[in-house]
Order: sequence, then structure tokens, then C-alpha cells
Amino acid sequence: MAHMRLSAEVFSRDAREFDAEVEHYDRASRRRRALRIGLPMLGGALLSLPIPGWHLIAVPAFAIGGVLLVRRRLAQVLRVISLAGDCPACGEALKFDAPPLTEFPATLPCPRCGEFLRLAELS
Repeated sequence: MAHMRLSAEVFSRDAREFDAEVEHYDRASRRRRALRIGLPMLGGALLSLPIPGWHLIAVPAFAIGGVLLVRRRLAQVLRVISLAGDCPACGEALKFDAPPLTEFPATLPCPRCGEFLRLAELS
């Protein structure tokens, strides 16, 4: 796991820095993660084949869903595990556990004041 510095901005307020704990995925781990989601989807499509009527909906759904999920997993190079910093709008110290962020810039609402924080990587 690695640490990343992010900039948190709110409209008409000065930006503040956030600390993010991230997990980076190399090519091999992205492939393993893609197979872990793709193989069950393929299995669902194959198991749905002999069921009359159901196979007309389930097989294409499993196949298309599997392809989309595999592509997403192959493209995901990092996953944010936690975020910590002070909200630029209300000044409260925030700690997010495992927000669903995979790329930046991203937008998250502050749980205290409701303002939307725009998170971007510091260069």
C-alpha cells in the first residue's frame, strides 16, 4: 500500500490537502482480479443455457456484464482505501474508509456539511 497526496477543493474556498492510502495494481494482479470476476460470469452464462426461456435473457446479460466488468478491472490501476484531511468548506477533520474511487479528479460529498469536495492529485 502506498500513500498519495490529494488536493481537496470546494467552490470559492482555498484548497486543502488530503492524505490517501491507495493500493496499486500491477498488470498481473489486474489480470487475476479480472479473471476472478469474469469466470463466474461465464459460468453463469453456461449454466443458464439449458433453461428454456430464461436463457434468452440470462446468457446475454451474463456475457455482456462479464465483458464490461472484466474491462473495468483490467483498466483499474489503483484503489483508494482511505482518505483523511480537513474539509475546505467546514474545516472539520474527515476520515473516509474505502470510498469507491479509482481515478482522479473525483467528487465526494462532505458528510458534515454536504459540500462537494473535488479531489485531484497533487503534482
